[in-house]
Amino acid sequence: MIKFFRHIRQNLIMENKTGKYLKYAIGEIVLVVIGILIALQINNWNEYQKGLRWEQQFLNDLSAELENNHQQLQDVSTIQSKRIEACEHMVSLIRGKKEESKSKIDSLFYITQETNRTFFPTTGVYDLGLSSGKLENLQNENLKYAIMDLYNHYYKRLTYNGELQDGVEEIIDWEKRKYFDVFSRKIKSWEQIVDPEFENQIQFILEQTSTYNGLAEKNLNQIELVLRLAQGEIKK
Repeated sequence: MIKFFRHIRQNLIMENKTGKYLKYAIGEIVLVVIGILIALQINNWNEYQKGLRWEQQFLNDLSAELENNHQQLQDVSTIQSKRIEACEHMVSLIRGKKEESKSKIDSLFYITQETNRTFFPTTGVYDLGLSSGKLENLQNENLKYAIMDLYNHYYKRLTYNGELQDGVEEIIDWEKRKYFDVFSRKIKSWEQIVDPEFENQIQFILEQTSTYNGLAEKNLNQIELVLRLAQGEIKK
């Protein structure tokens, strides 16, 4: 094709047809420009398709990660809710000052000692999307900012409070040895139950747990929002 165009140019020059040569040269330039534009369009289309495929895969992987996080956090929140109810019930029984309530208080206090009280999210899919720089290219702006808000605000605040609570729990677990028998799962005496310091500790656990569980509920709601928006994009 190049030889063909070169041959035409040479003939026009040799025949001294300057006007026709100029028209031909302009036409050739136009054809080259059109060819470049078409190539750019094809390249842009290919890149766009790659972006769509990446976005679909990312949202599928992110949804799986979020569903797993949601289930774990829901389990933690369930434990925290039981803990709150147990603490509130204990405070009521302690203030009633009826010694026959001891066995019930023993059972309620044991509920507060359940494990898995805090949650630390899995963030691998989000981290990969962020490090690749492609997260910024998500087409749905509401989804993009909901994801960033979840991982950079909600998760971080919950994690920070979880670390604080774990630190407090370590102190309480150590101090409870004074009054709680881990083998019989009972508080050692009624006198220790009616000691104001014991109620203060239960109130402290209640306050810490309520604060954390409130954050957990907000995180669950944000995860559900992101999942709804992500599923909407996947279905497209």
